[in-house]
Amino acid sequence: MGYRILVVEDDGVTALSLQDVLRRLEHDVVALASTGREAIMLAEAEQPDIILMDIWLAGPMSGIEAARQIRQRLDIPIVFVTAHSDESTLRQAQGAQPYGFVLKPFDQNDLRVAIEVALHKHRIDGHLQRSERRFATTLEAIGEAVISTDARGMVDFINGAADALTGVAAGQALGKPVASFLKLVDPKSREPLAADRPWNGEAVLVDVTGREVPVVCSIANISSDRAEAAGQVMVLRDVTEDRRTAELLERQRVEEIIAEVSEAERRRFGQDLHDGLGQMLTGVAFLCKTLEQKLASRSQQEAADAKNISDLLGDAIQSTRKLARGLLPVPPQPDGLVMALKNLADQITSQFQIECAVLEASSAQISDPGIATHLFRIVQEAVNNAVKHAGAQRIDICLQAEQTTGYLSVKDNGRGLWGEASGRGSGLDIMRHRAATIGGSLRVSADPGGGTVMTCRFPLKP
Repeated sequence: MGYRILVVEDDGVTALSLQDVLRRLEHDVVALASTGREAIMLAEAEQPDIILMDIWLAGPMSGIEAARQIRQRLDIPIVFVTAHSDESTLRQAQGAQPYGFVLKPFDQNDLRVAIEVALHKHRIDGHLQRSERRFATTLEAIGEAVISTDARGMVDFINGAADALTGVAAGQALGKPVASFLKLVDPKSREPLAADRPWNGEAVLVDVTGREVPVVCSIANISSDRAEAAGQVMVLRDVTEDRRTAELLERQRVEEIIAEVSEAERRRFGQDLHDGLGQMLTGVAFLCKTLEQKLASRSQQEAADAKNISDLLGDAIQSTRKLARGLLPVPPQPDGLVMALKNLADQITSQFQIECAVLEASSAQISDPGIATHLFRIVQEAVNNAVKHAGAQRIDICLQAEQTTGYLSVKDNGRGLWGEASGRGSGLDIMRHRAATIGGSLRVSADPGGGTVMTCRFPLKP
């Protein structure tokens, strides 16, 4: 298949000879130009596959200058056709970046080879340029900072992430050594790390202002056909946020452990109060009541004192039971949570003279005392918020189970979102923490009909 060719030659005989040879090679000569200005105009108008250009043309513009301007505007390969092969002419012509030379006088084979070689090289250059653009775009798009240097150690590429990390714009970094705008130090020894040697690991980046950034760094040589490196590529990733996240997760883990230990100790202490001190007080009260009855039967005056002691012991037993219920609110049985929630609802109704009820709780059986206690505390906090912050007059507590998932909700008719107090002493963070501890999630939202709805979704253990 032939190519579309523009011929630029100021000698008419040579131009026609070129045209004749090209037609025999089955190429299409789209136009003949005799000046540099005409060559530029025809190249833009015809968009040929290749241009055959005489170096020295009649008029103010040489073929070299015309080729240079065409190269700036259009991606068209140019082959110089010239009778001049001296070093000075060739040096000037090379500045226009031609794809080949054909010396006059030429023959058909010279032209055929020059055209094929030029177009093949042009195609390779096109593939290379597209690959480089794709590579550069990829490097710009990735989140890591990328800096590359040439064989002399001078920066020849720096992406946007590296600009942001180092605080140095690409225009200021290109052509300069990496050490001129950043240095890397060992995070433990604080010794400088060589930025021109292959390396991989954690480091501290110090920019020109002295700002320090923890990074993960990888430095690799760019291999070449020869033994020495053709340059280096440095990839840096800011791990500041990673460390903050790790610290936050560790803090949350410690808080969870403390909360679990605290809750376990609270349950143990509550159990000890109930089973130990409570039982002892009950026994003493029984003996005291027996003593009171004996003294009264003998009409002795000490009977009144024994009654007072018995009454005081009764008060102490009730206080101990209240304290034990506060520390151990959920009885250790499958329906213990439901019982505890109903007791809480009765207590709220009695204490604050508002309607508080437990709805649809029969289907949920929570056998794990730790999970049951967390759920109770969540409800307790939500109910307190509804009373104290929202001025609610009705509170509905609902505990449901659907296959492997449990749903716990507290709905009130007070001011929405607990009177906008969710961030000021409402314990919302603690509630969410408790939900997360049992593998669940917690959501607080305004009810369309007014009031606030707290919903906790959690997995049910078999």
